[in-house]
Amino acid sequence: MCYGLLFSSIIILIYQKAFKRYGRLLLLNLIPLAGTLFDLLENLGIFSMIRIYPAGFEAVALLTSISGIIKFSLNGISLLLVVGGTICFLITRAVQNKA
Repeated sequence: MCYGLLFSSIIILIYQKAFKRYGRLLLLNLIPLAGTLFDLLENLGIFSMIRIYPAGFEAVALLTSISGIIKFSLNGISLLLVVGGTICFLITRAVQNKA
């Protein structure tokens, strides 16, 4: 849960500094929070499978696996947003210092 809040905060800070008009870009900070939501869904699925162990749990396993894939995808996108925003910030700063 902490990584979602951390990525979200970093994205807000970087994009505010990198772009003067950042209105809709700040909606990108919802991506790490969505990753946190899918992390919670994955954890709930794992917990459910542990609780109903002897019984069949193929559907729960499938949903848990899909939640994990979505979580890792959103975390990867979040990391790319942080790196991309940092690069944009550095370029913006270099251009402003030259002018």
